[in-house]
Amino acid sequence: GKLECLYHGWQFSSKGECVKIPQLEASAQIPQAACVKAFPVAVREGIVYVFPGSDEAATRARIPSSAFDLDDPSTNANVIDFQVDLPYDHS
Repeated sequence: GKLECLYHGWQFSSKGECVKIPQLEASAQIPQAACVKAFPVAVREGIVYVFPGSDEAATRARIPSSAFDLDDPSTNANVIDFQVDLPYDHS
């Protein structure tokens, strides 16, 4: 799948490669500087968990089994809850 910035509409592959910038002309090449570092992720109950450490240290065992477990200090989770409704549709 792809990850899309809901504000700008930029799309990224699972390897961090920028594959679409809607503001560029169709003939324009996407700059290499638009690519980003990819991180291991997992999705549980519709929540995306990102492990920003090394690939080798990433483990699914540290992912809370339920969203309710995020309040448990033993999960050692850093929770960032951020949502903005924007009037964009770049599908």
